[in-house]
Amino acid sequence: MIRLIKPAPSSTVVVNGAAGSIGSAVTQLLAADGHQVIGTAGPDNHDYLRGLGAVPAGYGEGLADELRTAAVDGIDAAVGGHRRSRLHRLRGGTAPRRPHRDHRRLRGGR
Repeated sequence: MIRLIKPAPSSTVVVNGAAGSIGSAVTQLLAADGHQVIGTAGPDNHDYLRGLGAVPAGYGEGLADELRTAAVDGIDAAVGGHRRSRLHRLRGGTAPRRPHRDHRRLRGGR
């Protein structure tokens, strides 16, 4: 997964659905590689994400503000979800500086 998104060293990466099976694996790999990871998940999973090395962010209307607070220097990459995901609907400087990479699309899925 890290090779698919190719984040620059010490970059900030948002993982949508970071508490899920794929999201938690990606979160752990990115954190172990020295990236700042901001993981989206429901409030019940925020402690779990902290344990994985991520800064948790909740779903919903406050997501854009949480991302702005957690990523003061911007977001370098985003992983997870699909083209209509919450991450694609964000505006106002919170959109990733690099294109969103959808792991399903890269594997040839829909």
